Amino acid sequence: MLIRTMNYVVQDSLFVFVKPNSMSRVVTAEKLYKIGDLAPAHGMYMCVPCGYVQEFKEGELFTTCELCLAGTIDGPEEYQDSDAEFWHLLEG
Repeated sequence: MLIRTMNYVVQDSLFVFVKPNSMSRVVTAEKLYKIGDLAPAHGMYMCVPCGYVQEFKEGELFTTCELCLAGTIDGPEEYQDSDAEFWHLLEG
């Protein structure tokens, strides 16, 4: 699945930041996580569909997004499947 917005592209479990006004210049690519995956590190994780940020500890199971319900039938259209990958570890 390919989802494109102004500042990022999501494709094949990777969250790719791009410089504004230039979809060809990739800044960084990060793995996305789904409900039931284990958090690889303690930190703040962003829900890609809505931007909600939640803290997960290393080894903790990822859950649905509390704000947009991503990963459930009530979530955003592209993220209604429990296998949808939408949690992104924020750096820094």
